[in-house]
Amino acid sequence: MEKVNFYNTIHLTGGDLKDGQQQAQTQAQKIFEFMQEHSTEKFTSCEIRKNLIQNGKISDRTQESTIRARLTDLSKKGYITKLAELKKGFYGKPNHIWTIRTA
Repeated sequence: MEKVNFYNTIHLTGGDLKDGQQQAQTQAQKIFEFMQEHSTEKFTSCEIRKNLIQNGKISDRTQESTIRARLTDLSKKGYITKLAELKKGFYGKPNHIWTIRTA
């Protein structure tokens, strides 16, 4: 998988920056693998986060904004697709639906 972005909004440097970049890549890989395993389905970021937590793939401390950032990265790289379709998320707000990209 191509390298994804790490949005260094807290201005990390050195080893901390390197750790953040690696964590972003690992999260993106786990999300992509989940999407591949469920290639016929569509999910909101909330649903992806919940499933990854339940299956021990990510910590429950992983913020939903982090999942959305990785989804955006994967979409920009052509691995997944953000659909125009919306679905009510866990907090009652509309969420975009994502799916694995097919040829």
